[in-house]
Amino acid sequence: MATISDIDGTLLNKGVQPIPKVIQFVETQSPPLYIITARPETDRTNTIVALQRAKVRYTRLMMANKGENPIDSKRRNATEVMNSNTVNVAVDNDPAIRSMYQSLGILKVIDPGSLK
Repeated sequence: MATISDIDGTLLNKGVQPIPKVIQFVETQSPPLYIITARPETDRTNTIVALQRAKVRYTRLMMANKGENPIDSKRRNATEVMNSNTVNVAVDNDPAIRSMYQSLGILKVIDPGSLK
């Protein structure tokens, strides 16, 4: 089992401010936690620092290739995760990304705004 989560608008606001209810939620789901973001690979260092400051514990950070469409990037990375894991939960604030995750067969796809 595994969990997928986005960063911006999901785990962090404005790129750096933690969203505690979402961080707490993903921490209670089945590990490992894969963070799949549309942020470009060139932002890896700053992204890792932001996640460390927010105290997000994750297994792997998967980022977009330069110029890659966000949906294509997230589909590619989610498919890679699903090749070796059963993904039980995906959390993303973008409705189009949530629909894409559902089309891949992930049954529990959550809008972080719905978490209380």
